[in-house]
Amino acid sequence: MSNKPPNKLIQLKNELRFDSSLSQKLVSWKPSATDCCSWKGVTCSIDGQVIGLDLRNETISGGIDDYSVLFSLDSLESLNLAENYFNFTKIPTRFGSLASLLHLNLSNSMFSGQIPEDLSQLTRLEVVDLSSRFSYRIHSLKLENPSLATLVRNLNF
Repeated sequence: MSNKPPNKLIQLKNELRFDSSLSQKLVSWKPSATDCCSWKGVTCSIDGQVIGLDLRNETISGGIDDYSVLFSLDSLESLNLAENYFNFTKIPTRFGSLASLLHLNLSNSMFSGQIPEDLSQLTRLEVVDLSSRFSYRIHSLKLENPSLATLVRNLNF
């Protein structure tokens, strides 16, 4: 498969589980449409690189595999996966490989477990939202080892 952004995004769409009857963005992504920069939820730079994905409330369920094509979108500056249902899976460590990321929103997405230390590799990160309005104590996110102090120190503000 080609490494062009439209092909990568179609591959990402195929990797994700979502309810096509409720999706507003993913369902509209078509392989026949070659200009992914005009797709709903996609923002591109002037030179056509995908720099933003807003997949908020797209009914995505299940997890995101560490081998997902998502982590090959190396120009990504903004990623919004809020309001989805990741079934209490762990936040993938590969988020730490998205070196251009400035904004990461995983709020209310039902992730659980230890927040990966790999997020501290995102030295350009300005905003991260891991908040949750749900009270699911058994499956909540944890920041034990490393501690918040370790993550912040690694970010070198």
